Amino acid sequence: MPVKNILNVLACAFVAAFLMACAQQPRLGDELVVVLPGEGRAIGGVVVRRNNAEQVLDKAFAGARIVSGSKPEAASLSPEEVNKIFSDTVAALPG
Repeated sequence: MPVKNILNVLACAFVAAFLMACAQQPRLGDELVVVLPGEGRAIGGVVVRRNNAEQVLDKAFAGARIVSGSKPEAASLSPEEVNKIFSDTVAALPG
């Protein structure tokens, strides 16, 4: 895998982790991971694993929800939903 692709994947994973940490809407114990497009609409990817199950997220706005420690469930969010859930966090991102 070219270094540029690896950096894109790492950047998307970092942003997803950052957004999860700052999210306000999910209840305590719930998790939401969403892949956001990078500069130039580049898409990385992330694998969400829990309880011997996994979800591969490799499309823009693809998501996985984990409710109360359950297995990850696929979720597809619109840009509007992402902005609503993570508006404060997105506003704090540089650039």
